[in-house]
Amino acid sequence: MTFAEFADKHGITIGEARAIPTRSEVIEETESDLRRRFIEEIQPHVIEQYGESDTVALNEAFNNWTDSLCKDGEISEEAYNQVSRTDD
Repeated sequence: MTFAEFADKHGITIGEARAIPTRSEVIEETESDLRRRFIEEIQPHVIEQYGESDTVALNEAFNNWTDSLCKDGEISEEAYNQVSRTDD
């Protein structure tokens, strides 16, 4: 997510007296957005095919999906290397 996208999402306008988000806040926002998108867009298909308890299939699907996002330029390499399917 670019800073402009982050600012737009959080209602920040240029010249507004608000603190600029730190890099870790932007990365954290990206991580939560990616997890949400995976849960909404990909996870249902994986569960349908392999079952809810197949964490290996879920992790593999998440890794393949984020890899494709990175290769397509939708997320940065740093975000790709930092994000995981779960918060742990």
